[in-house]
Amino acid sequence: MLFAEERFAEEKKLKFNMMPGGFYVCERVAVPDDAYIEPGCVIGPDVNFGKNARIFAGSVIRRTTAGDNFLCNEYAVVGANGFTMAEDEFGNKFRIPTLGRVIIGDDVEIGAHDNISCGSGGDTIIEDNTKIDALVHLGHDVHLHKNVQITAGGIIGGFDDLGDHAYVVINAVLRNRITIGDNAVIGMGSTVTKSVEDNSIVAGNPAKPFERKR
Repeated sequence: MLFAEERFAEEKKLKFNMMPGGFYVCERVAVPDDAYIEPGCVIGPDVNFGKNARIFAGSVIRRTTAGDNFLCNEYAVVGANGFTMAEDEFGNKFRIPTLGRVIIGDDVEIGAHDNISCGSGGDTIIEDNTKIDALVHLGHDVHLHKNVQITAGGIIGGFDDLGDHAYVVINAVLRNRITIGDNAVIGMGSTVTKSVEDNSIVAGNPAKPFERKR
């Protein structure tokens, strides 16, 4: 808690500068010359982009490092506070501080109106070539490996780990702290409560395995 309070006190002192393109950049951020950022965006603090970043209107990005060819569609929030709560001795809820970052690889796409949470103690990690559709929520400390695809409306719980080429279909919900194997497919509208093995298809509520048709 003390570290979080100290960091917030430092961030409150930082200024945001309006750039000629109509977006705001925190004074602790260096935006590359080849970045394309549309009006209404807010960048910072502690943001770093690789080459050829494209950030579309209204997006908010903070505490994030992104690789080359990063695409962030309209009104996404990357680096949001995670939703981790506890109770005091009187039973009152209080927020556990979000201390981590979002680490994004090369050629990653974030969809319109997505919410990508920072890690709580570690980091939220999105590896190379992963593509995320619109209206997706990514909880804190999630790890998406390479070439993961999440379509519209997906909800990925905190600390989930999705393997290479995992595919989450429209409106699927994954509970927290589970692992989705390499090449696994999560069917449309599924509610996944248990880890899923490599090369599996699961569907339903609760999601259950089903055989691939040949």
